[in-house]
Amino acid sequence: MKGFVWVLGFLLASTLVAAFAGIDRASVDVADRTMYAHVSVDANDQEDLTVTLFIPELGLRLRQGPFEDDDDFATTLEGELPWYADDVYLARIVVRNDHGKKVLYRPVVIG
Repeated sequence: MKGFVWVLGFLLASTLVAAFAGIDRASVDVADRTMYAHVSVDANDQEDLTVTLFIPELGLRLRQGPFEDDDDFATTLEGELPWYADDVYLARIVVRNDHGKKVLYRPVVIG
């Protein structure tokens, strides 16, 4: 029974991955207390995609979208960093719509 449940779960997850958009590339740069997150998205004929970046330790949340693009696209999220930010943080980048989400993590070095 466990084998059947595992195979069924794998097939459902594979179907979701094939049908939902993905993150092709993501990078985060910092210059003069401003953070730039460059995200390339494989839209895969999806609508209402949003791109969000979180750094909870800094209380930072940047969001763009919804995008109504049927093709691949790239976007840049830009935000000011708090004066006290001076460390290495982990940025959580999320691409989502009503059908699911994809999450990617990138280190951010500030200071």
